[in-house]
Amino acid sequence: GRNKRNIPRFDKRIISYLIDLIIPSILSLLTYFLLKHSFQILDYLTEIGLNNIKDILKYKTNIFYEKLNNIKKSFEDRKDVVKLINEDITNFELIGY
Repeated sequence: GRNKRNIPRFDKRIISYLIDLIIPSILSLLTYFLLKHSFQILDYLTEIGLNNIKDILKYKTNIFYEKLNNIKKSFEDRKDVVKLINEDITNFELIGY
């Protein structure tokens, strides 16, 4: 007969334990980075003078998929848009969102 290699067999309980340990950690990290990104965007929007944050959260969630630098570029030299967005959330379309 052939000489079989010694392949380690992992106990299913060990694998299950590792999965139970690793998956929540990965999800926690992802959640942390997503929340951090969202708060950076919200901080910037309030910093430039937007005050209808509740409407932005409700109707313009797509902005949270953007990079902060892209959002900043959209608002550069467009201070007039901030006032318009504060009056009506649909004016967000004026900067492409």
